Amino acid sequence: MKKSIRITFLLLIQAVLLQAVQAKSILKETHQNWDSRVIVNNGQVEVFRALTTYAKDDDYVVLVFDRSPQECDTQFISMNVVLPDPARTTYDSKAFFGALRVDRKPLHRINYTMRVEAGQEVAFLSLTNFENQESILDELVNGYTVRFKLSVGSDELFLNFSLLGFTAASRRSLKMCLAFNREKSDRDYFR
Repeated sequence: MKKSIRITFLLLIQAVLLQAVQAKSILKETHQNWDSRVIVNNGQVEVFRALTTYAKDDDYVVLVFDRSPQECDTQFISMNVVLPDPARTTYDSKAFFGALRVDRKPLHRINYTMRVEAGQEVAFLSLTNFENQESILDELVNGYTVRFKLSVGSDELFLNFSLLGFTAASRRSLKMCLAFNREKSDRDYFR
C-alpha cells in the first residue's frame, strides 16, 4: 500500500512538473496555521516547504522552513518581509543579530542576512546561525508561539508566529522530500 501511495505521489509531481514553466507552488496542504507544499521552478523540484504568515497592521511576513531535495534532514529557515514601498537600491547585508524565543523557553541568539533587489517589494531574510539548534527544534515542535526580535541598525522588529500545525507541515515536507529521493532512477545516480 505504501509503495502505491509513493508511486501515485511521484506520478502527480511528474505531471505537474511537465506543466511548470516558472516557480510555482504545488501539492499544497493546510495544517491549522501552517501550509506545506512543493516549490517547482522551470519544471524542477526546488524545495519542499512548510510556511506560516504574520499579518498585523501594515506588516506582512512569511516564515519559511525549506528542505532541499539534496538535504531532506536539514531545514533552511527564512522570512519574506513585504516592504511598504519598492526598494530604491539593491541591498545584500552581512550578518545582523536577533533573537528567537518559543513561548517562555530560553532566549536563543540568531544571526541572519537580508537581501532585497532594487524595485522589489519583498526583502528576504535568511537565518544563518542559531544557538542550541537541537533544543530549538524540540521547542518548535512542542510550543505554541515562536517570537523573533530582528535588529537592523537602530530599528527593531518584533514578530510572532503561531506554531499550531508546524509539526504536521514540517513532517509532511520531510515525508515528500524523502519519497521524492527514494524513487530516483538508476540514471540519476550518474548525473
